[in-house]
Amino acid sequence: MWELPSWQSFYGLTPSDWPMLREAVRDALGGGPLTREELGAAVTARPKFRHLGCAFADGSGTLLKLATTPTTTAVRLLPRYDQWVLGPGTADAHVVPPATRTVVSRGANIVIVGGIVAGTWSLIDNQVVAAWSAEAEPPAPEALAEEVARLATILDQPLQPGVRTA
Repeated sequence: MWELPSWQSFYGLTPSDWPMLREAVRDALGGGPLTREELGAAVTARPKFRHLGCAFADGSGTLLKLATTPTTTAVRLLPRYDQWVLGPGTADAHVVPPATRTVVSRGANIVIVGGIVAGTWSLIDNQVVAAWSAEAEPPAPEALAEEVARLATILDQPLQPGVRTA
């Protein structure tokens, strides 16, 4: 969505500005929770984002929601070359841990845990086999099983979860 001309026009930001905005928000929140006004003041103190004061003060809080959405523990099985992962770039270690970067860039199916790439998955016969990144903590087995069940519904075929260890 950051590439949409309407977003660029409304927020006055290009896709290359978003990593800096996210960094500004993380820096501002590094000391603990802030009110919307405090966060807006901290971010707009940077000259590059001074023009966003109205967006932080906006009652809908769209920009604030994007920048401060809490992480989740949800497990998601994504297809290879997923644009939500590749959009920020595989070099963004907040999204793709360095140890997983090469396989994700080369087109592996992706396992997301808590919004971060935690490993890869493949479909072998009727088994979804997950391989975890060395940097990731595997989710609870039932969380993976729930996501495999969701995928089975989407594909309209029975699937079983499996885990490959190094």
